Amino acid sequence: MKTFNNIEVVYSNSHKYHINRVSNENFQSFAELLEKITIQYYKYDGAIGEMLQVPEIVEDFENLCSIIPVKKVQGGKIGKEEEFLDWEMIRDNWEQLVILFCNSGLTEDRDATPIAPPLLAKLNFLSTSKWVQKVVSQE
Repeated sequence: MKTFNNIEVVYSNSHKYHINRVSNENFQSFAELLEKITIQYYKYDGAIGEMLQVPEIVEDFENLCSIIPVKKVQGGKIGKEEEFLDWEMIRDNWEQLVILFCNSGLTEDRDATPIAPPLLAKLNFLSTSKWVQKVVSQE
């Protein structure tokens, strides 16, 4: 998960998956769900564990994952078969969830102070400068 245009996630079974951009037909839902989750992240003051106790927020994560296309990475190569991000396989890696869905500014010492748009927003070319302003104004 180094750059916004080449994002890989690691499933709980240690398999890596490359995330692709969301299709045009799912883009509106994607943008709305991602914004909703990011705003909740700031309302909960970055406490992802608390967020995951709220069924409505978990449902938003599940719905968002169901429209994010991924391809399995094997031997350093991206596979051809496309599937969708599996919420059950990523839900326990909280740091990965925060960087992907909430705040890519999370530092190694888990400081979320540098507010930056989630990697998924950048990957899908959501306006990142307006994104931060909008999310912060919702607090």
